[in-house]
Amino acid sequence: MKSGNRTVITIGLCVKNAEATIDEAVNSISNQDYPHDKMEIIVVDGHSQDKTLKIIKEDLSKTSIKATYLFENVGLGFARQIVVARASGDYIIWVDGDIILSKDYVRNQVEFMETHPSVGIAVGSLGLLDGDNWVATLENVGYVIDSQRHHDKPTSKLLGTEGSIYRIEAVRQVGGFDPNIRGAQEDMDVAYRIRKVGWGLHITKAMFYERQRRTWKAIWRQHYWYGYGLHFMQHKNKAEM
Repeated sequence: MKSGNRTVITIGLCVKNAEATIDEAVNSISNQDYPHDKMEIIVVDGHSQDKTLKIIKEDLSKTSIKATYLFENVGLGFARQIVVARASGDYIIWVDGDIILSKDYVRNQVEFMETHPSVGIAVGSLGLLDGDNWVATLENVGYVIDSQRHHDKPTSKLLGTEGSIYRIEAVRQVGGFDPNIRGAQEDMDVAYRIRKVGWGLHITKAMFYERQRRTWKAIWRQHYWYGYGLHFMQHKNKAEM
């Protein structure tokens, strides 16, 4: 593992109106067993109208992790590119407002990337959370089974940002995230370009969790949003996909 008093890991926290789940997400960052003096967190808030930012600041005031607060009102591609431009770490770990990291997640992901220098993106393995209702559990269970079946293996599948660590060299080599992608799939787009230039993609054993939406209506809205971004991405890359 790399040594010295410098940042190794940048946590990219891009959020908007996530007050219901953000406390768990931020506390899972603060509770990491990786040295906090080698971590930084860059918060990019999409001008939340609820208590999201207040909760984040209160939670991070209790930790020694250096925090930077920035704002955007364009979209996820733009928000994630702000993190890429400002990151001082060798790697970026993406934590959305509904993601919970296991205590050893950062350490395990860094150790994996340090020993696999040809890997550009490594996603952890998704687990099931206690306390979710049956709607959220049903939505998650398919992803969990697929994740567990393929963990600790290289993959040709495009990997999203949730539960992923990005090698900063790889993401900057391809020009970062496309700020024109306002909906979802900004991560699929950059993963496609990272894979295209020869970096490996991998699924690791590091565990993370996701608080799913708790109603079918909310889940439908989420998938509609994903579909909008996928449509943009496929048209952008239609000559090659």
